[in-house]
Amino acid sequence: MANLDLDLGLIEGPCHQAALTVNPWMEDKLVIVCAAHDPTLGATRRNTVSLKALRAATWLLREPGSSTREVTDQLLIPHLHHINQGISFENSEAIKYAVVNGLGLACLSRYVVADLIDAGVLAVVPTTLPRLGRKFHIVLHEKKLPTRGLSTLLKTLRDKTKTSSAISPGNRCNDTKRSTRAAHIKVGPLNWEAA
Repeated sequence: MANLDLDLGLIEGPCHQAALTVNPWMEDKLVIVCAAHDPTLGATRRNTVSLKALRAATWLLREPGSSTREVTDQLLIPHLHHINQGISFENSEAIKYAVVNGLGLACLSRYVVADLIDAGVLAVVPTTLPRLGRKFHIVLHEKKLPTRGLSTLLKTLRDKTKTSSAISPGNRCNDTKRSTRAAHIKVGPLNWEAA
């Protein structure tokens, strides 16, 4: 993005490039999940799982250096003081299926695990932890001129969120120490015919 080779980035973590503008997009609710048959739930289906039990549990995490891991550590460690790490994975899909198979607990996006919660194979672990979440942002280069396709995509992203001010004038990044992990979308000229 810093080289103007991409039109747009969708990021979950901080931005570290001075020439990029960050626009709030949407909030992602994170939930702690376990296999529906996990003993951590025990008889607590109506009550909460204690912090002591969460500290003792094995956690399945993203790999060190990923934005998701950074957010998870920032949200959980202040309350649990440490995380008993089991396996680390390079994607959330692998984690959720490892959880289904009883390998441990995980803190994942509600969007990622909704299908398996609805199917009854994953369960949200009730805790006394504060609400867990992270914010997603749209990143644009300050010198990139918006094409018709980019403008259409930005409108679509805005319309798909519940936040009416999701895409508004953004904040410039001012930390150039690390590059941003982004979902890169390149938008070229579109030739749409009226239907």
